[in-house]
Amino acid sequence: MGDQDPYYGVLTDEKYKSSKLDEGVLTEFYNSGELQINHVVSLLKNFNIKVNKNIALDFGCGVGRLTIPISKLGFGKVFGVDISEGMLLKARLYTRELNLDEDIKYLNNLSLAPKNVDFVHSYIVLQHIETKIGYDIIAQMVQILNIDGVIAIHVPFYRWEKFSRRIISFLQKKVNIINYITNICAGRPIFEPLMQMNIYNLNKIITILEAENITDFHLVTEHDGSNLSGYILGVKKK
Repeated sequence: MGDQDPYYGVLTDEKYKSSKLDEGVLTEFYNSGELQINHVVSLLKNFNIKVNKNIALDFGCGVGRLTIPISKLGFGKVFGVDISEGMLLKARLYTRELNLDEDIKYLNNLSLAPKNVDFVHSYIVLQHIETKIGYDIIAQMVQILNIDGVIAIHVPFYRWEKFSRRIISFLQKKVNIINYITNICAGRPIFEPLMQMNIYNLNKIITILEAENITDFHLVTEHDGSNLSGYILGVKKK
């Protein structure tokens, strides 16, 4: 989906599909990123968390919706990480249009990121990654943080849904034809890839954070329909 419909792959609103995009919608899309990062800055201020502004990293950067406003906070360098080359292409092109090439670098693998990051951010990304892999990614993100580095990651940790809906979701992941049938019923293209919505265990995340001396952290919850998620904000100590 990232290569075929990069903006819709970031925010699943029909207006962001490639067939419906225009300049006004695209401006609205990127403005929403400015608002989101302003919200994160506000949260950090509320908890009196100060961020050193040498190097920042935005994991799951997509087309740069949040990476670009992070760079405007005054960091010396910002790294955006995403596995989708289609999204990274869009991000690089838009970054170039804004003359931010010197400030932002895009990578296709977290292992390529520097090991001395002051601020790690990720929003509505981990939910689309299998939890077994996601926990490893969280561990990598906190490991590359400097002492006094700050993490702000969004994770989903609870969902209200009927047992029958859980069974369908499970089968969609495991059996392609079930996903095709679900697409047809929902009026989507038959071969549209499944966008996973995974739920994480907060206890496991806390264990990962504590292993890297992030013991003083905050959880700010968000409700989205049947989903309960939130930002985890914390500081790495010696």
